[in-house]
Amino acid sequence: MELKQTRMILQTNLEHAQEQLKESEARERRAHEARSEAADELPKLMAKFKSEREAIRAELTKLHDGEIEKYKTHLENASTQLKEMDSRLAKQAEEFGIQLNDAEEEQKETSQALQAVRAELKEKKSLCKRLQEEVVQLKDDVTCHRDKFQNLQEEKAEESQTSLALIDRLQRQVQETKELLEKERSANAATLTRLENTLIAMVFSKKRFESTPFSLFMNDQLSLKSVIGFTGSVNGGLHYTRCGRFIAFPLGSVVVLRSLVSKKQFFLDAGVGKKISCVAISKDGFFLATGHETPASFKAEITVWDLKKAIDHISNDNDALPEGCLLHVLSQHHKRVEAVDFSCDSQFLTSLGGQDDNDIVVWNVKSGAAICGAQASTEFAHCVRWLNNRNDRFVTCGVNHARVWQVDVAMPKLHPIDITMGSIRRVIQCLCISEDDSFAYTGNKTGEVIKFNIERDDIKPFNEPEVHHPSLVGYNRDRFSKGIKSVACIVNPTTGNTNVIAGAGDGTIQILNPDLKRIPSHEGKLHGAITSIALHPDGQSFLVGTESSQRYSIDVSTFTPELRETCHAGEIFDLRFPRKSSEIFVTASEQDIRVWSVSKRRELLRINVPNLNCYAVDITSAGDSICLHGQTAR
Repeated sequence: MELKQTRMILQTNLEHAQEQLKESEARERRAHEARSEAADELPKLMAKFKSEREAIRAELTKLHDGEIEKYKTHLENASTQLKEMDSRLAKQAEEFGIQLNDAEEEQKETSQALQAVRAELKEKKSLCKRLQEEVVQLKDDVTCHRDKFQNLQEEKAEESQTSLALIDRLQRQVQETKELLEKERSANAATLTRLENTLIAMVFSKKRFESTPFSLFMNDQLSLKSVIGFTGSVNGGLHYTRCGRFIAFPLGSVVVLRSLVSKKQFFLDAGVGKKISCVAISKDGFFLATGHETPASFKAEITVWDLKKAIDHISNDNDALPEGCLLHVLSQHHKRVEAVDFSCDSQFLTSLGGQDDNDIVVWNVKSGAAICGAQASTEFAHCVRWLNNRNDRFVTCGVNHARVWQVDVAMPKLHPIDITMGSIRRVIQCLCISEDDSFAYTGNKTGEVIKFNIERDDIKPFNEPEVHHPSLVGYNRDRFSKGIKSVACIVNPTTGNTNVIAGAGDGTIQILNPDLKRIPSHEGKLHGAITSIALHPDGQSFLVGTESSQRYSIDVSTFTPELRETCHAGEIFDLRFPRKSSEIFVTASEQDIRVWSVSKRRELLRINVPNLNCYAVDITSAGDSICLHGQTAR
């Protein structure tokens, strides 16, 4: 209000000064006009006087002597009139001179007053300028306080959303616990039924039971010797070690470490007993981490292994892993660990909780301590990847969002920046980052590979302007069927360009160029949705794992898939050996039965039984036929 009153007073003074200036100019203009009229009238009067005198003289020469006196009288009268006129003109000239002097003095006074008004106006303009600067500063302060208030409101809104999400999660957990109890009741009933059948079978096989050594029944600690297959449903579960001589993959609750030279298998089992949901190997090959999932709303474990120690030990022809390979068993997330990944220097480990948790936590690999954490997003996050050349940044993405995070270990604090996606809304399922950390490539359920620029500013005060902001660069127009399940970056050794290997839900595997266009010569078709792409350290080939639990090896130059291993993708309901052979055995699963070789650990025969779940299988005494019992698949 004070600023408005000051402005109105200044405006009134300015208008008054302008009116005084106009009046002084009008008086000066009138004085100048009067002086001009006097100067113009005097020559006219003189010319008139001369013309009259000449006329009188001319008339005098024409008159007779008798009229001279008369004309003299007239002449005297004219002279008298002329003198009177001269005196009047002198008086008028004197009056005009006085008026002119008065006008000049008034003009001087007016000019002095005008200069004073101009000086005052200049001072008021400078004052007004200072007031405007103060107004701008006040506006900036108001904007700053408004931004702080908005940030506080956003934080409160996020806290309220987090509380609502927590309440919703607790409600889901209660519902899931009820469902789990119901399933356990059903399972207990099924267990009782199986026990009854087992007792019946034991009665019929009494002779065989009596001939079996009792020590076999007392030995309840069976060591795992070898396995067939892997859990193909784990996204990104298949990995090469840094040396390229081993591959690691999940199977149930253990990680299988398989030598590509000796074909031996070693097992990383922390005794957790819960299904593995994600696997990651550090970039230097020193560490391996696994995330697990629990059947109920309990905390899910993260295990961290000393992979270098294990590989060094088994490389010396040892048949078992050494003690001390398990470094940490960490617990923070509820029900499921969605993804894990190591920083480029193996100093930090990032873990991402599942849908019922959705938190992100940064761990110290050496000590196993949690450094900091935050909610990944208001939407469900699927994957996390550290940058290849920085140990303070990583990227997360999921349902309708992608974020670039900055880690401040000193605070400690996580600072996310949302990637600008425009009007695009996608469920992102997989993620990879280029070697120079310039771009991130993601795959989504719509069947697109999206390219993001992930360059961002360091952590700075909120009132400083942004220089770099992550944003969408482009995506492929030719969509893949059933979505993109897995992506990996590969550098063309000839051009140095970064291409993308995309694995689709329909089993298509293909390389896209830097413009995200398909390369027709590098395309293949595999069995099952592609969930894992593992590049060999030499860059000449890569392994592919599918949701059908099949592993393929593909040479980059020829792009010809080679099937390396197969197994059942679903639950195995029954297993039988022939009566006089331990070299082969038969398994029954969902919609197929298979015959396996024990020594070669590979599939010999597959019999597909469409729309039928095979719950029991047996082999005739002659060994020439397989009998099965099943139920129509729902």
